This record gives sequence, structure tokens and C-alpha cells, in this order.
Amino acid sequence: MEKLKVETHFGEKELTREEYVKRWIEHTYDLGHLCDKREDFTWYGDLQTRVKEMAGAQFDRNLARQKAGK
Repeated sequence: MEKLKVETHFGEKELTREEYVKRWIEHTYDLGHLCDKREDFTWYGDLQTRVKEMAGAQFDRNLARQKAGK
């Protein structure tokens, strides 16, 4: 399983794609507490899906750059 080097508040860390995506999804959790209507929860679910897609794509791009030595 390939790992990406990322900078954190505690220094450099290596994350798998799954860990990287999870880290970004965790940033959305507090928004769920603002939901109280069905459409809010639908929006929240759509947001989490989009964040997963974006984080996965960003991981792939950054891993390719890392492999290329950039």
C-alpha cells in the first residue's frame, strides 16, 4: 500500500489513501450538527461524498508528484 508524505502540526507523517481521505472527511463532522431538516442531511451527505472524491483525487495527484520527485 502506497503512502503519501504530508506535513502535520506534529511534523511529517505518511498516510495511505484511506487515511488521507478519512482525515479530510473528519473536517466535515461538525457541519452535521447544523442539520435538522431532511434537505440539510441530504446536502451534508452530498458534501461528504464530494469531499471523499476531492481528497482521493488530491492524494493521487500528490502521490504522483512525490514519486516523480517534485
